Amino acid sequence: MLEATSSVPPSSQNVGLNSSTVQFADQAAITGALRLDVKITNNTGVDINPGFLQFEILNTETGTKSIVMPAFSSWYVGGIQFPIKAAGQHLLRFQTNAFYGEAVKGTFKVYVIDFSGASGAVGKTLDLEATLTSFSM
Repeated sequence: MLEATSSVPPSSQNVGLNSSTVQFADQAAITGALRLDVKITNNTGVDINPGFLQFEILNTETGTKSIVMPAFSSWYVGGIQFPIKAAGQHLLRFQTNAFYGEAVKGTFKVYVIDFSGASGAVGKTLDLEATLTSFSM
């Protein structure tokens, strides 16, 4: 099992686009699923429907991208009842096989994109911490 956690603060150059960088030093190839744990801290002052959020992982070495949860999925309805509260934290876990067979050494960018601006609101900047774990089968 290989694990790495983001060590730099999220960049918030674009409102609504939140990213965190995770680096692996190991040369091993990913031979199983890649697990993403994201801890989101909502410092926006308003509740956020997680259905507006899209979660992506990008391997910057190969260009492979995995959208692990698209925005406006079934979470949208559930997010009305169970929002990420203002000043609250939320831990989410996703799995992807998109990087199967690729070397894990390198830099991965984890993006959380807020599409609430698509409905007239302003996309929010969130604090996030990402942990990626690779499991061998």
